[in-house]
Amino acid sequence: MAAMRRIRRSNKIPLNFVSRTRSRRPRIGVRREIVCVIPTPTLTSSDVSLAVEDREIPEEIICHENVVETGAVDVSAHSKRKEKLAEMWDSLRSSATQVLTEGFGLPEVKCCCEERATVRCLQCGPCSYFCPRCAVLQHKSSFFHHCPEVWNGVCFIPFDVPGLCFNQHLHLCDKQKPRSVTLFHIEGMPQTVSVTFCECEPDALTLMRLRYWPGTPKRPAVAFSFALMDWLELLLLECQVAVKDFATVLELRITASLRQMPCTIYPVLIDAFEEYRYYKGQIRSLKGVCENVSAACPACPKTEGTVTISIDGNFGLCRKKAAGSSSHGPLSGTKMFLDQSMVTNYITHYSCPTTVYRGTQQCSDFLAGNALRSNSRYSRLDETGVMGAACRHEYPICFLSLQHGERISYSVLLLEKLREKFRNHHIQFMYDIACTLKKHLMNAGRRDLLETVELAIPVFHAYGHKMACQIEFNPRSIPGFGLSDGEVLERLWSYLRRFSAMTKEMRPSHRIDVLTDALLHYARRTARNMSKLLNKRLDHAKRVEQEAEQKLRELRNKSLGQSELMTKIESAVRERLHLLRLKSKYADGQKIAIRLSRRITVVTRQLKKVL
Repeated sequence: MAAMRRIRRSNKIPLNFVSRTRSRRPRIGVRREIVCVIPTPTLTSSDVSLAVEDREIPEEIICHENVVETGAVDVSAHSKRKEKLAEMWDSLRSSATQVLTEGFGLPEVKCCCEERATVRCLQCGPCSYFCPRCAVLQHKSSFFHHCPEVWNGVCFIPFDVPGLCFNQHLHLCDKQKPRSVTLFHIEGMPQTVSVTFCECEPDALTLMRLRYWPGTPKRPAVAFSFALMDWLELLLLECQVAVKDFATVLELRITASLRQMPCTIYPVLIDAFEEYRYYKGQIRSLKGVCENVSAACPACPKTEGTVTISIDGNFGLCRKKAAGSSSHGPLSGTKMFLDQSMVTNYITHYSCPTTVYRGTQQCSDFLAGNALRSNSRYSRLDETGVMGAACRHEYPICFLSLQHGERISYSVLLLEKLREKFRNHHIQFMYDIACTLKKHLMNAGRRDLLETVELAIPVFHAYGHKMACQIEFNPRSIPGFGLSDGEVLERLWSYLRRFSAMTKEMRPSHRIDVLTDALLHYARRTARNMSKLLNKRLDHAKRVEQEAEQKLRELRNKSLGQSELMTKIESAVRERLHLLRLKSKYADGQKIAIRLSRRITVVTRQLKKVL
């Protein structure tokens, strides 16, 4: 039979070729490849025996079902959908432009009072048109936060509602006095509204009762809606939008709407937003309602047990000395960050034995713990970075600002604070240079810290250490660590590092407040996703357990087979030696000697067969 070869369907195929593929539709993301077996060119087409094979190759490509002479072109289903969507948008563009352009003009509509409507309010609805009198009645007291517009013959311009007031005064008082305040609503548009105040409480508290945050604590002239401040908080914590950039966007939006800028927004917004975040933090922590509620990981043991904690440093979250100083401490206090004066005093008076760094370079090449580099490396920085701790469930616990390199004393301070926080727990402490930390604690006479603490090196960093450290500190070889990799802070840094561009130019207290809010936001997000995380890790642990059992079973069967073989060999050798000793006692030709010789031959053959 002639030699056969395979060709792809993309090659030229004779017209009399008939595909015998199955009629089912191929799966999305899987390329169906038609492979046919044809004779070598020396044979005629009448002698061809075609064998069609339907194969599925896992690619993100789907070939056309139709076979053409010039070869089929591979086009994925995603590309087809994108092309179809682009064609639909292309057919809609001209009509959409015409419709939207018509919306810039004034339609021929009448108000409910049969007067010609020249005022529109997009907040009331896309087809809400009023006459000037009805627009004033509609927005004077109920919808004062809307931004109506009036047609001037050329375009729509802002329509000022005369006598716009906020008469709802939630604090009962006889001495009420109205005053004009510029209110910024959720859309960022300002409205000058007459707000009723009283002499019984500060004006700022009255605005708070009305769900507006005052720009200043005393006689505020500007206030921002809670919804706008919540929107800014989410943009800051999730998208890292700076307050200055947000204020610039508001100013551009106000200018584009042909409204007059009431004031420079940023100087008022920056301090007001800082106070608003403090207020939201008090509400979330139930301050004044339930004082016993603590921000702790919901999955870690509360009273006793074992907690696995990782610490690490991040030098991307620095702060410049030229950024200035703070007139007050951070509003967040010590929710996440330790008091900086206490940290500075501890590091300054910490005595470090000179023998602690002996042999460190033989272990790893990390900069962590290198005090020689720490003294002169960051001359233009006030804070060189952040060091912190998080549990195995990626929940942040405790942080501090670095003013030097990653000195060993910072890790000792964190270890002491964690011992105080988890005094009834057994702590599994994972650090990039846990080997150096253990040497340091033993040389410094701090063996008390090692009594309830078990040190380990994160899995990823362990392979950068020498073999002795890998054997002693690798969590995969230490009982009780399970599948904890110790890299939880690396995942946290990937989120927190996005704040570096803004925090390096902040005042010290403002920087601590922003980073604290970011960590608390990360903690809330982690707590919401805790069930998914635990289920995912449980499934991973089950898969690892099954794979390990299978490997052990294979190894056990292999070793068992080898032991049975060795047993057979040893038994045959012992029997042959015994027969040889017996045969040596008898003369050749005797019947017993002949029987022994035959048996020796049989055993020898069996031994050769086994070997």
